[in-house]
Amino acid sequence: MLLLENQAASLEGEAFDAVNISRHRIYAMSLVHDKLIESSQLTSINMGLFLPQLVGHIKDTFQGATQVNVRVRAEELVIDVSLALPLALIVNEAVTNAFKYAFPDQKNGEIYVAFARVKEQYRLEIADNGKGMNTQEKTQKNSGMGLKLIHGLCEDIDARVSFQNASGTQIIVICDSETQQEEINLDVALNHLPDLNTN
Repeated sequence: MLLLENQAASLEGEAFDAVNISRHRIYAMSLVHDKLIESSQLTSINMGLFLPQLVGHIKDTFQGATQVNVRVRAEELVIDVSLALPLALIVNEAVTNAFKYAFPDQKNGEIYVAFARVKEQYRLEIADNGKGMNTQEKTQKNSGMGLKLIHGLCEDIDARVSFQNASGTQIIVICDSETQQEEINLDVALNHLPDLNTN
């Protein structure tokens, strides 16, 4: 994180954005690690404690975004880390995209993140009241890297994802609460990220 912060200090434009997005993704994964160490259960994460901290960090990294109101409503649900990590990366991508694209003309918008258990399923929602998504961006073929990563992570955890334009953008992820991965596979999660060109 420190190396990326030092690199970002000398960059601007698209190069700065690329490094900053990488910082967000690394923070999301490192925060999962920190919460595991804090917990007596080394295989599970309390999403009620984790999500507000993750979203708060993303908000703090966007300069000039102080007028964007961020609300997080996450139930005190303890879930397996193999599910928590992909969901953390999904939240990171969705909230980051909202800050970057939802409010191009004004900053006094709202971003809402919710996580709850509905019957035998977990429901994750990320919504904003911004300009909304282009309909072509909703498909994996036509989406940007952030949305491709969301699609790929949902496939990895057998989750259903939907995108709606309802006074802004709404992303809903539904997954089976009984489904657990056999092990944490970072290679699978990171396989959806592009290779970095170091030349």
